Amino acid sequence: MKISPALRQKVFQRAFFICEYCLIHQSDSYLPLQIEHIISQKHHILHQFSNLACACFLCNRLKGSDLSTVFPPDFKVIRLYRPRTDAWLEHFKISKTLILPKTEIGDATVHLLKLNSDERQLERNFLISKNSFPHQVKRIKIHSRRESMFIAQSKGIFLKSRRDFMFSGASFYIKSLRDFS
Repeated sequence: MKISPALRQKVFQRAFFICEYCLIHQSDSYLPLQIEHIISQKHHILHQFSNLACACFLCNRLKGSDLSTVFPPDFKVIRLYRPRTDAWLEHFKISKTLILPKTEIGDATVHLLKLNSDERQLERNFLISKNSFPHQVKRIKIHSRRESMFIAQSKGIFLKSRRDFMFSGASFYIKSLRDFS
């Protein structure tokens, strides 16, 4: 069963056309963004909106069907970052061209998805020079203040207080992801 074009578009719009793992925007990616199953289809999960994420080609390919990874020497199993249930800034932070882990989950994800490979750092360095990384989120249509907090946290934007965002009628504004890292 294929993902319908309407569902695909809904997933991309929810993510603002940004990879939910490495934060690259569609306009800055050579290959089109892809729909990623957070829990792989091989685990008998259907195309549920809550299980789909927007991912760049590299993040999608490197994650594959993995849900976790193992680290030596004790071979502890550590789950990967889940865009629908985890807040990006709880597990990662941006430092120049690096995506640094803040938690074991962040460490596992950075390692498995090779988020700090030389190629990815070169790409981020170029995007930073164009002021395109991290990409700016400018306006989000919302229905309530509570939904705005949920949307912001699902986008990996950690809101410390109500002063961190502006709420005006049906619009929610965030200056930039950079302001929250």
